[in-house]
Amino acid sequence: MERMNKPLNTRQARFAELVASGMAAGPAYIKAGFAVSSEVAKVNASRLLTFANVKARIAELRKPQTEECLLTLDAKRRILAEIVRTPIGQLGPESPLCAEYVRLKVSGGARGKLKRGRSPGGNEVDDPEVWQIRVKGYDKLRALELDSKLAGHFAPDQVVVETGPETLLDIRERAAHVVSALNLSAQLRHRSDPATDGNGHTNGNGRSNANGHQPQPAGLNRWAWRAEQAP
Repeated sequence: MERMNKPLNTRQARFAELVASGMAAGPAYIKAGFAVSSEVAKVNASRLLTFANVKARIAELRKPQTEECLLTLDAKRRILAEIVRTPIGQLGPESPLCAEYVRLKVSGGARGKLKRGRSPGGNEVDDPEVWQIRVKGYDKLRALELDSKLAGHFAPDQVVVETGPETLLDIRERAAHVVSALNLSAQLRHRSDPATDGNGHTNGNGRSNANGHQPQPAGLNRWAWRAEQAP
């Protein structure tokens, strides 16, 4: 804030004027009176452009130029209306509404000389010149479309997202259905696994069951298997 209220010195003011006129920051820094090399000027100029008071001065100097170049809404619509209303036959090479103008000579003009007697010039026959002119204007339908948009004749593209209680409830119900389907799918895959019996126990493949016990060998009942495993 202090930098914003601090007045510019002579060289800073000149630098702001040069930058606002379109000169690059590095050369403007040197031309403003800073006696440094071009490399140092680039670095110092970039730093000087970050000063709030310098930026404010540059924006102030550029404001009239910017406002002069900008077109108002009415000016834009007048141009579009002129494009639509101007007949193609009224467009010439100097017309701002002419996108392309080509003039080609098709035929005619002088065609040879017939020398008779001692006449140095002879007879030169001139046929009527025939010219072909091709004129291209701007798209009238596109101009109508742009003017309608500027006038607000088209409904804006909107995406309405409802987030009321009913929508949230519907989201919760859908989420519950998805979770239930996932759980059911996991149970079916678990039951169809040949290495398990549906309760988490293995079926004779050498792996431990869910309780950490070794599986019972095939062909032995539970008590006989325990007896064989006793020390």
